[in-house]
Amino acid sequence: MREVPVEVWLDEEGRVRRYKMKTPMFEGPREGSSMEGRMTVVQQL
Repeated sequence: MREVPVEVWLDEEGRVRRYKMKTPMFEGPREGSSMEGRMTVVQQL
């Protein structure tokens, strides 16, 4: 299992208002090439 770092913003009442998650992405070889990158997800509630 892999850990994914998450940033969380809370309001005055301790409720989640926004979060940001960054995760690595990797796609194995496909016809002699490979792709590697990161995905960032930000959601505001």
